[in-house]
Amino acid sequence: MTNPIAHHCVVVFERTGEKLVAIGPAEYESANEAEEAAKAISPHFAGAVALTLTKDHDSGELLEAKVLLQLGEADFAALVNVFGDD
Repeated sequence: MTNPIAHHCVVVFERTGEKLVAIGPAEYESANEAEEAAKAISPHFAGAVALTLTKDHDSGELLEAKVLLQLGEADFAALVNVFGDD
């Protein structure tokens, strides 16, 4: 049995040469707060993504990842370095 918990996050991306590097995440109380934060910070970076991650509270297993908002450039493969691949 799963015990889901939602995490609302923002990850920003910086360009280093030809590569995008993911920085973060910063966690917020609600999906709306994450979206507003992404809008506010995105002009200062190559891109920003607001997302909701639903994880099993007990095991930490990622159950669902939902992109709420993408602004600018994003490298979703780089998110593995931020959130891990477990």
